Amino acid sequence: MTGFRSIFLREVRSGTATLASWTTLAIGAFLLALVFLLLVLIPGGPVTLQPVISSASWILILVVPAFAMRSFSEERRQGTWEILQSAPIGPWSIVMGKFFGTLVQLILLGLPILLFGLVLEIHGRPDWGEIACGLLGLLLVGCGWLALGMLASTLSDSQLVSYLLSLFASFAIVLCARILPTVVPEEWAGLLFAIDPTRRSSDFAIGLLDTSNVVYFVVVTIGLLWLTMLSASRRPGTQVDGAMFGRSAAEVIGVLVAVFAITALFDLPVMQRSYDLTRTRAYALDARTVELLEELPGEDGAWSIHVLAVESENDELVLRQVDEVLQRFEESSDKISASRIDPLDAASLGSFESLLERLRGVYAEEVALYEERLAEGQQAYRDLIAFAVEELPGLRRLVATLPQGAPMTEQITTLARALTRLPVDGGELDVFIERGMRADGSRPIPDHEGVRTALQSTTAFWSEQLGATSRLLQEWSVSPDQDEQIRRWALNSRPAFEQIAIELATVADRLDRLEPLALSEVSRAIQGGEAAIVIGPSDGAAVVPAWQLFPRRTLDPGDGTVRLDRRFRGEEVLAGAIRSLQMDERPWVVFVHAEDRQMLRPSENGSDLFALSDALQAARYDIAEWNVTIGERPIAPTGTRPVWVIVPPLAREGLELSEAEKSLLLATETLIQEGQPILLSLARSILPVLGQEDPWKNLALSLGVPADTSRVILERVAVDDDSFETQQWQQIPEPRDMAHPLIEGVGAQNLMILQPVSLGVGESENNRALWEIAPSSSRWLEEEWRTEVIDQRAEIPEGGRFDEPIPVVVAVERVGADGQLQRALVVGGSGWLLSAVADLSRSLGGERRILEAPGNRALMLAGSAWLAGLDELVPGSGGVAGMSRIVGLTTTVRTIWGVVLMVLLPVAVLVFGGSIAFARRRA
Repeated sequence: MTGFRSIFLREVRSGTATLASWTTLAIGAFLLALVFLLLVLIPGGPVTLQPVISSASWILILVVPAFAMRSFSEERRQGTWEILQSAPIGPWSIVMGKFFGTLVQLILLGLPILLFGLVLEIHGRPDWGEIACGLLGLLLVGCGWLALGMLASTLSDSQLVSYLLSLFASFAIVLCARILPTVVPEEWAGLLFAIDPTRRSSDFAIGLLDTSNVVYFVVVTIGLLWLTMLSASRRPGTQVDGAMFGRSAAEVIGVLVAVFAITALFDLPVMQRSYDLTRTRAYALDARTVELLEELPGEDGAWSIHVLAVESENDELVLRQVDEVLQRFEESSDKISASRIDPLDAASLGSFESLLERLRGVYAEEVALYEERLAEGQQAYRDLIAFAVEELPGLRRLVATLPQGAPMTEQITTLARALTRLPVDGGELDVFIERGMRADGSRPIPDHEGVRTALQSTTAFWSEQLGATSRLLQEWSVSPDQDEQIRRWALNSRPAFEQIAIELATVADRLDRLEPLALSEVSRAIQGGEAAIVIGPSDGAAVVPAWQLFPRRTLDPGDGTVRLDRRFRGEEVLAGAIRSLQMDERPWVVFVHAEDRQMLRPSENGSDLFALSDALQAARYDIAEWNVTIGERPIAPTGTRPVWVIVPPLAREGLELSEAEKSLLLATETLIQEGQPILLSLARSILPVLGQEDPWKNLALSLGVPADTSRVILERVAVDDDSFETQQWQQIPEPRDMAHPLIEGVGAQNLMILQPVSLGVGESENNRALWEIAPSSSRWLEEEWRTEVIDQRAEIPEGGRFDEPIPVVVAVERVGADGQLQRALVVGGSGWLLSAVADLSRSLGGERRILEAPGNRALMLAGSAWLAGLDELVPGSGGVAGMSRIVGLTTTVRTIWGVVLMVLLPVAVLVFGGSIAFARRRA
């Protein structure tokens, strides 16, 4: 250890006294800062250092050989290696002393990454577990490259040659591991993938600690250091005979075999263990959720949250996040108690039964009313059976006396047969009712709704049948053409038929008028095995179905879209459920369109409204779909305020307006004239290009918002040297006016608009431009926006650029003709509504994905609340669950960070290192 310590301190002193080492550190810090500023420090971007850590693993290939090249080459060049070999220090102590002494310099390269994490801490909530895992990965990768560089340093007296050997060997390993699998037999491809250090390091970058990767780097590093010791032990001028060569070759082969064997052993599934270090930071609720919880009414413990989650169907990380969210809800308010229940776990049976008992108490009055009406329905049906039994003998006698072929014989016979089956059908209905009203393990709460539906439909059917029979008997009783016997029977029997028909109609109507029983919705959710149930201090509960809590469905990541696999959307939907119990009124969002299909169902290409409607449902808003070509205008449910979202045609078949589009225009115009709250999205139009009037532009103008739908905003983006492509979408990270209520709900979340068109604010002082597209040398307004024209453009057209910001989202407030306040929201572009845009995402590694445009969801949520006049819901509407995003990063602040990190940080490293080197030399 004395020899190791001496070599270690000697390497540390010599390394810190060399200006070249500090220059290498400064270059590394500059490159890392460049990656951080370009790929991470972006307004509205995800708070993660993954791009920096992934890039650093490649930067190490360039930087580490510069640290390692002098370890042995410099000793031999100065002639001190022979002295060192003759010292009473073992070769292993020399190698390890030099390795750890040089590693100290390499560790200094990780300090800028910690600094970047602190910068992110100012503008977001970085996951320090992910960062720590990434730094560990970089340390292990750096150790491997350092050991390889030291081995190369033993092979030459020239530092430059040592650097080039190490660099060439590093790239050769990576390129062979990435290229050869495509040309070698399939059974060898897995081996080549396994030796690729960059593939293994990528797991660390996403916060995944895999024991096989740790073992790989440790074993490879030890193996390379052993080879370094063997190479360094070779004395210059020593004659190599056959025995020595064979012994050296055997040692080298033995080291390589040991490395491969140990690595392969720990790559076996039985030996491999993986630990996800992300989300290690304590979960924190959004500030708006905390504010909601702090202001809850009622006494302590008056609110309860119960999340039903089956452990066998959720991995440990999901359940851990459920527990964390529930714990934060409890910590934020003494008025809330929260628990997670596994309905299939015997240990949770007591909690489950307590929940059911409380639900029965919450809905006791409604259940009592339902059971009273159901009892009336059953009694009415029993009266019907008794009536049939009483009337059947007379009917049969009448049928027997009628002549064959008489006109009324078939009708009376059919009625007799139907009444004959009633006792049998009644028995089946009694069995159905008995089963429906029974609570058991498969259905812990009786199915009142199902029983009501069965009784209502049955009593309504027989009311209509017997009512029609009563009217027919009335005709027979007064018709002179009827047989005397039939007239007499009809006259005597009609009052009984009429009375039972009226009784059945009354019961059917009372059953039909019953409000839907909320307890039945809870029951259906519980039967599914997974749900969240929120119970407030007053009567009533809110249930969140499993598909909103655990949306596991995803699409192929290759197309860049995903149906929001966010594991557990606890905070978002639970806050929405709590809020729904406090709302006297809630938004009722109606998507108005003229497409030939249902737009609220997911489609393969994402040209639907499912993503935004899903976000609205998660916030506990009511939604509806109105196709103006096939249905009447829907009526708002009780306790809701309507908001009409106009969806312009996704495609036109020709240059003329179709009948469907005309119907949509007429419906939209009517809503505007009535002063209804409107969310109007304007699409580009070919009509103005052809000299025709765009009716959608005129609708926006009727709201006081001038629009230019003949031109779209395009952007020229470099994709290669002298190669550009035209981008037809815009990501808008920063809103214009932070004082508007809508901004509080959306914040700095990215808003993406396809083919945006320019809007104006008009002459009204109440119109506000909320989001704008800033001018840029690469952006312009394009009149010939057809794809075949755009693709052929070699440069930006003359006069197309704009100098002032162009509004693309405008909020309207005005007093209508009826004196009522009308609100409207106009968006310059229609594609932002589609799931293909709202669900657009990119991978953060592993199973984690980040939405590219979370602002689209947030705008729909906050916009719906604001348009409905429920401003108190707006601040709570913008919280879209997911990874923390960078906030508070203005252009000025980003520029300051750029100067600090890319200029001052490298300069500080050089000044600090230079002062140390100068002081050492003077000493």
